[in-house]
Amino acid sequence: MSLTDANGDCQGWTPVTVTAADTAVMFRLYNRFTGEHFYTSSLVERDSLVKVGWRSEGTGWVAPVSGAPVYRLYNPYAPGGDHHYTMSVRERDALVKAGWRAEGVGWYSGGSVRVLREYNPYARTGTHNYTTDPKEDTALVKAGWRAEGTGWYAVKAK
Repeated sequence: MSLTDANGDCQGWTPVTVTAADTAVMFRLYNRFTGEHFYTSSLVERDSLVKVGWRSEGTGWVAPVSGAPVYRLYNPYAPGGDHHYTMSVRERDALVKAGWRAEGVGWYSGGSVRVLREYNPYARTGTHNYTTDPKEDTALVKAGWRAEGTGWYAVKAK
């Protein structure tokens, strides 16, 4: 569980135990034309995107169905659109002020598995990546991405 300050910014973490019935699989999809990775727990959303050409990359992580919110935002001005995910209310509000659309809570943070966040300063779309795989994180950083640390926490897959 995250510990947040009055601004909604994460100030620390404490592990929680979550059972399988209290989890949601987060699907990871990739758009080869824009370079964006997209994450959703919705089978309908996943299947709709696959039908229009997105590639399913399987499970990104397993999220609890309650806990600290991870906000989903959409930038309609990026070529092909772009999504961003954050636990920070301050970051969410700054992006909305800059023209991004708040799409509500995408999922929740909790558990002991770090979801790492990377930023590509050279991309216009798909500028962020999120992964539980430290090897993917390391490979992206070696390729010029910036490591931004832990974005939120996920549950260990059973």
